[in-house]
Amino acid sequence: MGRPPETTNSVWYAATVTGGHGSVLMGQSAAQLWGMLQQRDSLPRLVEVGRPSGLRTRTMRGLCPSLDNTELHLRQRTFRDGEVVTKHGIPVTTPARTQIDLAGTIGPNALSHCFTEACRLHLIVRRDLPILLERSCGLPGAARVRRLAQPWVPELELTRSPLEGRFLIDWVARDRRIPEVNVDLGIWEVDFLWRAEKVVVELDGRAYHDNDIARHRDARKDRWLRSQGYTVLRFGYHDVHEFGETTYAKVRHLLDAA
Repeated sequence: MGRPPETTNSVWYAATVTGGHGSVLMGQSAAQLWGMLQQRDSLPRLVEVGRPSGLRTRTMRGLCPSLDNTELHLRQRTFRDGEVVTKHGIPVTTPARTQIDLAGTIGPNALSHCFTEACRLHLIVRRDLPILLERSCGLPGAARVRRLAQPWVPELELTRSPLEGRFLIDWVARDRRIPEVNVDLGIWEVDFLWRAEKVVVELDGRAYHDNDIARHRDARKDRWLRSQGYTVLRFGYHDVHEFGETTYAKVRHLLDAA
C-alpha cells in the first residue's frame, strides 16, 4: 500500500538530479555503485557528486522523509571524455576515474581494497593502467595510484576475494616470482601455487574458514598436499594486513630454499 520504499539507486539518482546539470556520482558513492566498496547503511547517508562548478554540502531534506538525514557533497570536478558512463540510469565516473578520485580521500588500506576489488571484478584491466597513471598525475593521491598500478599483474583478475587480491599485489611489489592463482592440484584447489618450488599459500578469511567443517576440510587438504611433497603456509587477515613483511619473508625463505 502506498509508495514503494526508496532504494540506494534512487538516492544516487536523486543526488545527481539535485546537483544540477552535469552532475555525476563520484568518489565513495561511485565505488559503492560499482561494487568496489560495501555500503554500510540501508540507504546512503552521504552522497558524493561532482559537477563543473560549486563546492558545498547540503542535505537532501524535503525530497522524501527517508532522505532527511542524507548529506549531498558537491565537488567541483572536470571530467574528460570517456571518464563518465551511465549505470542503472545514473551518470557515474568510470572505475578508473573513481580510483583516482578515491586516492586523495581515503586511507591506503581502503584504497588498496578498492583497487584489488576492481581488478577482481574486471572493472580495471591492463589497458586502464596508462590512463590511471597519466590522469592522476598532479592530483592528490597520485603517488598512491602509481604504487598500486605499477605492480599490476593479470593474475589479479583470477583472485576471488579482497584478501587474495591484497596478498598478490603486495607480494608482486616485493618479488617477481608470480604464483599461479586458484589452480587445481589433484582433487583440491589452492589459492597460490609456486609449482617449481612446490610451495602453496592458503588464505583463511573468516567468512569461509571460521567453522569446524571448514577447519576439518582444510586439515584434509593440508595432509594431502604434504603427502605429495608440497609445503603449505596458511595466513589470515591480520597476517596480510598488519604483519605483511613477516608473512612475505616466510614465503620468500621457502622459495629461496627450494
